[in-house]
Amino acid sequence: MTVIANTKPYLSSVLMSDATALVADFNYAQVNLKEAANTTVSLGQLVYWNGTDAYRVLKNADFTSDTVLATAAGIPSLPDGSQIGVVVGFNGSIGGEFDATVGTSAVKAFVLFRGIAAVKESGLLFDVSVAAAARKDLIKRQLEAKFIEVKAVAPATGSSFYGY
Repeated sequence: MTVIANTKPYLSSVLMSDATALVADFNYAQVNLKEAANTTVSLGQLVYWNGTDAYRVLKNADFTSDTVLATAAGIPSLPDGSQIGVVVGFNGSIGGEFDATVGTSAVKAFVLFRGIAAVKESGLLFDVSVAAAARKDLIKRQLEAKFIEVKAVAPATGSSFYGY
């Protein structure tokens, strides 16, 4: 039996619901992504304004403490000035590619930066350096302040016959 890519995130492993039906308008915007060295950025990755001209993967160094996210310099390029977003697509499409290699040259990516929308908590990809639960909770609260619900999903379902 052929196995079709099951190790990479699909848009459905990140996004649960969206009031705008995946139209690149109010909830989504295309931004530049840049990294200091080649980095694989995947759907669900959290990105943060780099202070000058692009977004990059959210790192541990972006926090001043477990409950405070640093304020980056400059004016973020998202329409509402959001410093943070969730990657939902690359190169002109929402959900069309699993990931992209991002380096010093800008890669175009779509990010979800405000709602009404819901994402799966398990679909949010934090950089390995962001290990503190309090820091992850801070980001979730910031997303929810932008009307992006972060929802836990049951790992499995069981049968119920309601007494029959």
